[in-house]
Amino acid sequence: DQTTKVIWISNYRPWKRIELFFELAKALEKLECRFELVYGKTPDNYLKMIISDSNDCTGNLEICGELSSHEAEKRIEQSSILVNTSLPYEGFPNTFVQAWLRETPTVSLEIDPGDVINREKIGYVSRDFKRFVSDVEYLIKNNNLRKEMGKRARQYAEKVHGLNGNRENYVRFFNSIVQ
Repeated sequence: DQTTKVIWISNYRPWKRIELFFELAKALEKLECRFELVYGKTPDNYLKMIISDSNDCTGNLEICGELSSHEAEKRIEQSSILVNTSLPYEGFPNTFVQAWLRETPTVSLEIDPGDVINREKIGYVSRDFKRFVSDVEYLIKNNNLRKEMGKRARQYAEKVHGLNGNRENYVRFFNSIVQ
């Protein structure tokens, strides 16, 4: 399937601002793309409220709900862009590394741990919602740029977060334990 897919994946917490993903899908509903919402541990009443407020954008939005780790990884791999709408209250989202290892660039509304997204040019950090929408739209429309960012994202993730890039650190750590 060659459809451009934008994925939001996380557990529910109020600061994750899941409702902004619905607003993003609505703002970009005229584009040829799909939006996928993968969530876990979300209170039913909260999600029902958001869905009822966002009924008119569901044509381009698939609500996947809670998935197994394997299925979530598969969804990320099939996605073109990972988006993050969280307030900057959390550290380094695991989903960033999961996406980057699958050559999926990130558009984050606010979170950029250690300025890595900007520094490595592996996505965008928008800082406000209007810019967030335009950054996602720009990447949807620019397949070559998206692929370049994705390749850089994978190189970065393998170097910094992968086993090969950290082999010496692991050896040092285990040697220190043995000694």
